[in-house]
Parts: sequence; structure tokens; C-alpha cells
Amino acid sequence: MQAALALSNPAAAESLTFMTWNINGGQADTATLADRARLTTESVGPVDVVVLQEVIAEAQVAAVAEAMGLEHYAISDF
Repeated sequence: MQAALALSNPAAAESLTFMTWNINGGQADTATLADRARLTTESVGPVDVVVLQEVIAEAQVAAVAEAMGLEHYAISDF
């Protein structure tokens, strides 16, 4: 019942912070992306959801997620 009340009251919902990031070419190695992700987190603060563009490998997404302290990630090929 509490979940239903939270959903019916938008003010009770937790807010999420989103960030979109074009990594400027999929050739960036995982170490470079992880370093950039850490610097970004230091600059803008923590985020809940990151949308990446131009990645070519799951390892890149995993490196960014780990460096930004995100527990989960998803990747799509479209």
C-alpha cells in the first residue's frame, strides 16, 4: 500500500539525475574513459543515469559505470 501511495504522490518520488555524454569516438580505451568519468564526477557531482553515445564495446560502458560508482548498466546496438 505504501508503494501505491508513493506512486500516486509525485512529491514523494525520489528525483533522478541524468547525464548524456558523447565520448567522441568509440576508439577510446577503457582506462581513458574511466579517467574521464572520474573527472566528470568530480566536476558535476554524482549522477543516477548516464546515457553514452559512440561506444563500440561493452567494456567501455562497464569502465564508465564502475568509475562513476554506478552499480548497473545496459547497452544496446541501435
